[in-house]
Amino acid sequence: MDLEIFTTDEERQAAIDNLRGFTDLPGWKLIEKALDINIEEFDQQLRDADFASIDELRLVQKRRSDLHKFKSLPTLILNEARNVLPPQDDDEDDES
Repeated sequence: MDLEIFTTDEERQAAIDNLRGFTDLPGWKLIEKALDINIEEFDQQLRDADFASIDELRLVQKRRSDLHKFKSLPTLILNEARNVLPPQDDDEDDES
């Protein structure tokens, strides 16, 4: 995923610091629950609905896929920030 939202290493580090525990927050858990309910509704439609056209079917599949992408967005942004950052020098912690 190439978001190109980070222009500096400081922005990348801030994203890592700010998103690290985000998915554990009660508000995000509530959003995930709502997304899961909607995803299940689309799954039910895909199993049981009699679609009038292939376009109708594809629309439901796309909406379901979009919900999955939204649900994974914090993790995707965090991974993008981590992948772009240069490796940190562990020698700073050593006092040898």
